[in-house]
Amino acid sequence: MNMRNASLRTFEEDFGLLLGKTDDDAGLSSLRCPGEELLTREGLESLLRRFGQGLGSTAWKTTASLFTKYYAKKLCGVLYAMSVMDKGLLLPLRCAVLELREAPDFRIRTGNAELVPAPASGRAAWRRETVRQLFAEHLAQLLDAIARHTCVNKDILWENALVYIRHGYGEWVQEAASEADRQRIEGDYRFLMEEAGPDLLGGEDAHPFAGYSTALVPGKPPVRKTCCMRCLLPEAAYCKTCPRANG
Repeated sequence: MNMRNASLRTFEEDFGLLLGKTDDDAGLSSLRCPGEELLTREGLESLLRRFGQGLGSTAWKTTASLFTKYYAKKLCGVLYAMSVMDKGLLLPLRCAVLELREAPDFRIRTGNAELVPAPASGRAAWRRETVRQLFAEHLAQLLDAIARHTCVNKDILWENALVYIRHGYGEWVQEAASEADRQRIEGDYRFLMEEAGPDLLGGEDAHPFAGYSTALVPGKPPVRKTCCMRCLLPEAAYCKTCPRANG
């Protein structure tokens, strides 16, 4: 395996994002759901039912909340590609296919989307489009549908996503290979948290992460404002940053 293929395989394994339409192991998937089907009640309920069985969850809201945590962690691969690799992966929801293997394990196949190097000039516009397709055209649509069909509070869902985004950028800044890389990663995070508006992130009237702590403090994640409900799983403990355990 050459270095390029090895790097891509590591990226896929780390984030559960499968690049391209190749489907050599489709037989390993017990359920395949095109992204747009997740916006429908029937498609979403079918997926959450199988996902919940894998978690041991019988509570609809708990299952929905924890699914968004798994999902957001995988979508952080797009941000890693943009900020660390300096490559774009345009991934609107309509291009994604979720493949559930042994629940709750799943991958997201990217369809026609591939990693493409950032342009030599005009990176700001390129970054805006990458962020818009990831958030306004993907994550925000999915969270809206989950909140609508399961009645889980949308604030919980957005904070679930923020937890992984903030954690990821905190690690990437610390592991930056050069000062230029560190500045690029910090600049992208600042853009996400301070400069991008609802038109890019998909918030209704305000920044979806407004009111939450977004500071990158290594080793000191802030206490959450909302509970992700993981503590409601059988034999589960509170998360270290759970507001129920830090009240």
